[in-house]
Parts: sequence; C-alpha cells; structure tokens
Amino acid sequence: MDKKELKKKIAEARQYREFAQYTEAIALLHQITTEYPEAKYYYLLAATYYESRETEPALLYSDEALKINNAYKEVYWLKAKIYENEKKYKQAEQMYLKALEIDIDYFEARIGLVDLYWKKEKDYEKTIQQCEFVFSRYDSFSFNKEEMKEKFKWLGALYIDSKESYIHFKKYDDAIRLINRYKEVMNFIDDGDEYTLVSEDRHLYKLYYIIGNKVKLEEQKKLLQKHYKFSDTKIKGLEKDAEQGYILKTNWDNYDKDDF
Repeated sequence: MDKKELKKKIAEARQYREFAQYTEAIALLHQITTEYPEAKYYYLLAATYYESRETEPALLYSDEALKINNAYKEVYWLKAKIYENEKKYKQAEQMYLKALEIDIDYFEARIGLVDLYWKKEKDYEKTIQQCEFVFSRYDSFSFNKEEMKEKFKWLGALYIDSKESYIHFKKYDDAIRLINRYKEVMNFIDDGDEYTLVSEDRHLYKLYYIIGNKVKLEEQKKLLQKHYKFSDTKIKGLEKDAEQGYILKTNWDNYDKDDF
C-alpha cells in the first residue's frame, strides 16, 4: 500500500477502535505492520489488543515496538497498565519508572505510578514521595493565575492521593496546607463559590480540631455555619468524627437524622 492508502487504513482502524470493533481494527493494523513494520504501528496494534483485553498479544507487539525504538515512552506506559491489570505490581512499577526515565514530565506515567502506590499497593510513603516531588517540581503551591491551566492538572490529579496519605501518616499540617491550597485554586476556577467545597471545609474543621488550633477552628466553624448552615449538632458530629478517627469519612451515628 502507498502512503495515501496507509493513512486511510490508519484512520479506519482508529474509527473501528472508537466503536470497540476490535477484530476489524486488529486486522487492519496487522496489514499495516506487515508492510510498514514501524514502532508506532506496532504500538497501535498492541494498544488495540489491550483494549480488546487480549493481554498476550498486547505484550508481544509492545515488545516488537520496543525492539525498533526502546525509548518509546507510551509503550512502557501501556505495558505498565497491562501488568497492573494482571496485579503484577512490581513489573508495572518498573514500566512506569522506565517511561519516566525517558520523560520525567510524562503526566500519564507519573499519575499511573502514584495511583499504583496509593490505590493498589496502599504504599502511602511512596505515594507521598511521588506527590511531593511533583508539587516541588511544578511549584504547585505558588503558581499564579497565568500558570493555572498547566500546573493545576498536577495538583488536581494528585490531590486525593496525597491528602489521604498525609492523613494516614498523621501529617496533619501538610494535609491542611494541601487542602487550603486546593481550595484557593478551586475558588478561583469556580469564581469563589464556597458551596462546591463543603467536603474540604468539613475535613479542615476535623483537622483543626485534632491539632487543637483554636483560632483556625473558630474561623472554620463560622464558615460552616454561615455558608453551609451547619447546625450546632452537626458541628458536634464533626468533632466526634475527629475523635474517632473519621477524618475523611463520616460516622453517621455521630449525627442527628436531621443534620443531612
């Protein structure tokens, strides 16, 4: 096939993938790789096999792509996802790290690695290490409005992972700093709509209560009462939650039925 026909077949294969017609897409991509055995086409073939949940050929053609270009970061990311789905977490970690060796700013690989540590392995220490590396590298606590779009994607993507990890290790001051920064950015994005941040404000109240910061606790209490119309019994419920270790969760037994 000539270049014009190649371009047409690639477009057709992508359209088949879009509609989950993987058999048709794979057939076309095999034709393409036979005549044009290039890394990018092997990657497309491997990715299509992955999407069709055929692990063995997905790995096979990933390796074919790497034989041609061993610095193809997307292929390492793809292999990481395959291993992760198979619960082969150490192999997945190696693939994410390899992708990040090639491109330290590779967003998908960095987020995938953090998600692996946080959600799959429950390794909160490694989660914090990765999150703090990212926050430091992208200056996530001091960027200005002009930098919002580019830098907030990192803070936003890692927010929940890092918040839970800080709280797991009782790094409450770090959790407070993170939540307040997140609030600042979200208030700017949402034009200062405090109502979108009720969960964050509840978490902050519990954290201020735990560390015994009476000044901040009083400020937070006024905010909850004024903006969210929290009753005294609901405030008391937050305090009971905090005492019992329910910082990110809620113990419904601590509240009156009319509190929610």
